[in-house]
Amino acid sequence: MSWTPWTEIDGLWQSAPAAARERTAVVHLFAKEHEPGQNWWHREFPWDDSRWENIGQPYAVSTYAQGAAAAWGEQLMLFVNGGSRLQYVYRDGGWHGWQDLGRPAEAWLASSPAACSWEGRYDVVAVGSDLAMYHRTYANGWSDWENLGGHFRRATPAIASWGPGRLDVFAVGDDRGIHHKWRDGGGWSGWEFIGGITDLGLAACSWGPGRIDVFHTGTDQAVYHKWFENGWSGWENLGGITFQGPTCVAPFSQGLQVFHLGRESTIWRRSFPF
Repeated sequence: MSWTPWTEIDGLWQSAPAAARERTAVVHLFAKEHEPGQNWWHREFPWDDSRWENIGQPYAVSTYAQGAAAAWGEQLMLFVNGGSRLQYVYRDGGWHGWQDLGRPAEAWLASSPAACSWEGRYDVVAVGSDLAMYHRTYANGWSDWENLGGHFRRATPAIASWGPGRLDVFAVGDDRGIHHKWRDGGGWSGWEFIGGITDLGLAACSWGPGRIDVFHTGTDQAVYHKWFENGWSGWENLGGITFQGPTCVAPFSQGLQVFHLGRESTIWRRSFPF
């Protein structure tokens, strides 16, 4: 099995899209319109059945260009950094208005967020102004912010879950390398270095138990891919040319889609398997 070629998606945007899977193989994309716009737009895959729809923006704040999406059942959420605070909008039958989830007491948010979901729970992470990683959870109500430590660049982190109780968080360290922290039903591990070199944001997703896929943009502006399955693989060069971090989604078991923003501000997608 192999990857498809890169294919272009219509529109002009500020970053690679946030992506989430709702039900089996239904993929949702969110992207911020090209400058000077501030509105966020949504589209559903397969493309033949949908068009981009405008879902607005948080009130009276500018947002970072990269968002984070997560879904469970029929519910769909988009998280963004607006005014250095976590903002979100969600669809549950229809779109609900933007809401402000605040920031940690000891820091403001200094990166775009990353998000994932499992069994009705949502987990969101972002780098704070003190360069530590912060985590917040929704499970029948929002938790307080949790400080996961570390000292990171303000690049977009990544978070994924392969099943109940399992969380994997990834961040770009001061050394420009990729660092990983996980929890598997108990307490958090320490941070481990898993290689790579980048100044840009990360992406992670899981197609099933025991599997995590991680993507980053290399110093040559190509997209790189690494996965965990009974141990870490090496890095795979997927090509492309981008000056931002990629995003990804696992639309079905043993399936992946990765996205990046090209030089002409259009979104490009590559899928596995071919």
